[in-house]
Amino acid sequence: MQVLLPLVVGLGGAIVAGWLAESSYLITGGGAVHWDWEGLPLLFASALGVLVVAALASVPMVRRHIDPEHIRRD
Repeated sequence: MQVLLPLVVGLGGAIVAGWLAESSYLITGGGAVHWDWEGLPLLFASALGVLVVAALASVPMVRRHIDPEHIRRD
């Protein structure tokens, strides 16, 4: 959860910020405001892939026990 929760919040914010940046770019450029709906499934699949890789990368750290004596010694 310590790895995935910040990633979910960050990726969600990045998707919304990208959507707002695209819309503002199109508005200031005089184009029609639209969202690239065809690329949306790929975007969410990529974000899900990042979450899966992060979850799998953090699994080895879950079983590791931190001994308080080692912390005190440092």
